[in-house]
Amino acid sequence: MLYSLLFNVISSASNDFRDLSYFYYLGACGARYNINPEQVELFHALLLKNLQKWLGSHWTEEVESAWNIALELAHTGFLKGLRSKGDDEVKLEEAS
Repeated sequence: MLYSLLFNVISSASNDFRDLSYFYYLGACGARYNINPEQVELFHALLLKNLQKWLGSHWTEEVESAWNIALELAHTGFLKGLRSKGDDEVKLEEAS
């Protein structure tokens, strides 16, 4: 699921994040597992830290800024889905 998330963050970034429905779908699924916004914030921070470690000398302020922007937009869609408490019958096909 993490690889799918990263792939969709990158794919959505190349499409100017016009469609956040996939992240909404993930948030709605997360609501069913009682994920809370604080856990999403922690995931965001840990993901950035691990990307920085993995990229090593290729991690620059520009790379960090780009990932922060991309993750913040994905985070927006995810939180909207999370607030739905999973009540919406969002199907993955609709999220594509």
